Amino acid sequence: MATPVQGTRVLIGQEDFERTKDTSATFNRRTSDGSSTQSVTKCNLTMWMPDHYDVEAAPYAVTLGQSVDAAVATANATALNAALTAAAVDGGVVLLPAGYIEVDSTITVPSGASLRGIPRRSYIKAHSTFSDANGRLIQVGNTCSLEQFVVHVNGVDGVTGIYTEDWDDGVFRALSVLEATGYGIHINNDGGGSTGFGELEDLYITLGAEDAATSIGLFIDLHDDSNPGHWRGAKGIMVSGLLATGAGQTAYGIQIDGTYGGIVSGMYLSALTEGLRLGITHACSGLVCQGISLAENARLADASGNAAIHIGANAGTSLTLQGIAHVNGTNGAANDYTINDEISSKTAKAADIAMWTTGQYNTFLTDDAAHSSTLEGLVLRTYPLQCRSATFAADDATPSVSGGNVFTTANVNPTTITDFDDGVDGQFIGVLIGDANTTIDFTGTNLEGNSGADWSPSNGDALIGFHESGKWYLAIIDGTA
Repeated sequence: MATPVQGTRVLIGQEDFERTKDTSATFNRRTSDGSSTQSVTKCNLTMWMPDHYDVEAAPYAVTLGQSVDAAVATANATALNAALTAAAVDGGVVLLPAGYIEVDSTITVPSGASLRGIPRRSYIKAHSTFSDANGRLIQVGNTCSLEQFVVHVNGVDGVTGIYTEDWDDGVFRALSVLEATGYGIHINNDGGGSTGFGELEDLYITLGAEDAATSIGLFIDLHDDSNPGHWRGAKGIMVSGLLATGAGQTAYGIQIDGTYGGIVSGMYLSALTEGLRLGITHACSGLVCQGISLAENARLADASGNAAIHIGANAGTSLTLQGIAHVNGTNGAANDYTINDEISSKTAKAADIAMWTTGQYNTFLTDDAAHSSTLEGLVLRTYPLQCRSATFAADDATPSVSGGNVFTTANVNPTTITDFDDGVDGQFIGVLIGDANTTIDFTGTNLEGNSGADWSPSNGDALIGFHESGKWYLAIIDGTA
């Protein structure tokens, strides 16, 4: 049984004071006007707390430091596992000190134990000699909590930072997983049907480089399409694939399969082959994803078909996406957002979805060409997050309007514009005539306007319009009148 200890903070009137460990019956405090002190009898506030295990102290006595000898890494792993085994007996907490604890084998957190560190200062790091048949740096049992420390996989090939099976309760909070080459965090409730699924909050994950690897920042797979796992969801997740530069490596941000219900909120996913993947191998019905920021995704793609958001054939029903912002897509003409395979009852909240790309407008929604897709109940509206202006290349008869919505002509020689390339449905543009050499061809082209008559504007005139179903619908403005 844990030892009862006195509370650390007692409130008296409008003043409070810090309790010390002395056993005296009184303490001194200042009077309300601050002019003097008076003796006050202590009140006893007793509460129950779990046992705490300090791994710096005997009998564990881990050695802190980086690039330690292999024998030290072995001893550290043994000591940590011994402390966690002891903590599991009465629901105790193993406390990590500030600094690096390098280990050469898996750290196992048994059911009932908890592991807690000092935010951004406590590290469990894979030693260069790290080896585990299953490729797991930390393996977590049921009803375990991990809080406030850094798991540094250190780019060791094929290693997952944190792995758990049948994790029905507990907390993963304020954790960083660095340079994971397998998965950053893998929740693998084999068999499905999990209830009371633990909390995921404030996770920062980076993926490391490994040739030909498939790496995933956060992989939640509760399995079993006939009995998917019920879970609470997650919030505050950042995944970066900037370091995932292995030859032929695939880097995914978040993949969710085999779930029923749940809310995932506050995601920032960057520099990945695909940012958010839903229902790729198992159903994830009733899932709500909100507050999704995507930056430079599909950057690692070697071929088209990858996407910032990928909703697969097994996504199930009643999937909702809210508040999506995509910045700086760099996959060229390939898909930034794709919905492929068979889909029904998917909802993307209108007016919450935006795309802002540099260089061009990438495809917002497209079907995978390899599938015959059915889209039902899908509502999308796109708009740029801010106005972007550019000048057309000189003497271009079909200038590109990707990546912007306000343009200026600068033709040096007589030029007849017959189309505006790279337009997407719903895109609005304005074109300012900045020369005296431009003609707009409204006769037999994809440009509709001016009653079908060609237009020879003057310097300072303009036209505005929008793109729909392959055509531009334009109105001319006499800016010289």
